[in-house]
Amino acid sequence: MSGRLELSCLRWRTEERRRRFALAWRYATGRLSEADADLIRYDCQSISGCYPLATFTRDSVLEVARDRWGDHPHLTDAVNQACERVASKWSGNAADSAQDAAECWAMDLISEWAAEQGLTDLWNEPEDEA
Repeated sequence: MSGRLELSCLRWRTEERRRRFALAWRYATGRLSEADADLIRYDCQSISGCYPLATFTRDSVLEVARDRWGDHPHLTDAVNQACERVASKWSGNAADSAQDAAECWAMDLISEWAAEQGLTDLWNEPEDEA
């Protein structure tokens, strides 16, 4: 039975090492998927000792931006740029409000971009009077 257990452990270790090398290769060649990046972030938490309690996501900001300005072919690019800028500058340390504040900052940046594009702000357009 011990031989089977050792073989099973060896298979698991080999497969885990193969998975990590494949992940490292995708990272080295600039081909990471979102799932790969999330996996790396999760794997590195215990090594770095950094456990983020609050995050804001591109998808949450994009959802709010689409509600506010509708679909625009370059809205996703504007959201990506805004989120990257906020993430590179953000130094919030209050976990309760950090996510909301970061998303608000990103939305302010997108609002500036939308105004330059001439997009209608669906949240602030005048209501039709009957």
